[in-house]
Amino acid sequence: IPATNDMVNVDFQHFSALCMPRLSYPVVLQYLRELVAGESDMTKSKALLRDIGIILVDHGSRLASANAMLDEVVALFRKVSGYRIVEPAHMEIAAPSIADAFAACVRQGATRVVVHPYFLSPGRHSTTDIPRLVAHAARQYQQIPFHVTQPLGLDEKIAQVIMDRIASCDRNNNSCDYCRTRGGQQQHVGTAHG
Repeated sequence: IPATNDMVNVDFQHFSALCMPRLSYPVVLQYLRELVAGESDMTKSKALLRDIGIILVDHGSRLASANAMLDEVVALFRKVSGYRIVEPAHMEIAAPSIADAFAACVRQGATRVVVHPYFLSPGRHSTTDIPRLVAHAARQYQQIPFHVTQPLGLDEKIAQVIMDRIASCDRNNNSCDYCRTRGGQQQHVGTAHG
């Protein structure tokens, strides 16, 4: 792609969301060519997202409220990202399973499925268990390619979220809504024993 001044007009926030699941090089290259030539619009670029199924996978819990939070994350991700097909899945303990979510993506027209382990660290679940469960679920849909991303991991945005949580507690004199719903202020004075 020849570099031109027109590249300044690229909507990089939208482009970042577009490339998030690592679209194939030819698709991204074509998108950039259209942007530079002025032939692309948001509707056309959103069409590239329309057929990708996204599955957000957490561990799963016996607590219904913990499982319900994944539904909220899915709704938020769908709204912010522009993806049409976004499904929750729990690795174990609760429904829907990864197989259920994969099937739901295919029923909605997904021609490709990207699975994101909603975990912080690349441990056994996100590097071994989830990819194995996804591969097993995909066996029924040989024509549908799939990819498992890395977990949330190390990112400056995670550090910002941590700082925001700490600042919220500090602003509220360590009596934030989260602490209040769990029995009040959680301050401990003294030395830690280890």
